[in-house]
Amino acid sequence: MSYIIKYDYNTGDSFHTEKNVIRTLELKFESLDVAKDALRRIKEHYKFYASVNKNWRITNKEREAITKEASKQDWAATKNGKIQYDFCLVIKTDNGNSFQFSAPWCGFFERLNEAWIEKEGDLEDDDMRVRFN
Repeated sequence: MSYIIKYDYNTGDSFHTEKNVIRTLELKFESLDVAKDALRRIKEHYKFYASVNKNWRITNKEREAITKEASKQDWAATKNGKIQYDFCLVIKTDNGNSFQFSAPWCGFFERLNEAWIEKEGDLEDDDMRVRFN
């Protein structure tokens, strides 16, 4: 049984917004516990990202303090003990390797709405879903 993580986010540019874009993370997990840990890391990282990038009232001093504390977290993409890119995070794979990636839901026009775990193929079987586009 494989598990995948799907996410729903908004994206766009200065001229339009695309809401509720649903995508699948490029990793698959054999272990549900590892998938749940990845989901936890996504949650914690996005809380950090939003606090320093979506809060227009934050001071530089507050941003530095939050970023310094975040650099100690297991999801932080760090170099020399400092967060290298605030839009990147690290999750673990089934074999324990670290996988660092740039989160597509992090950006000026992006907002993460939700993320969830599914059994691979559960909702993609033709006889288990009907779509009307």
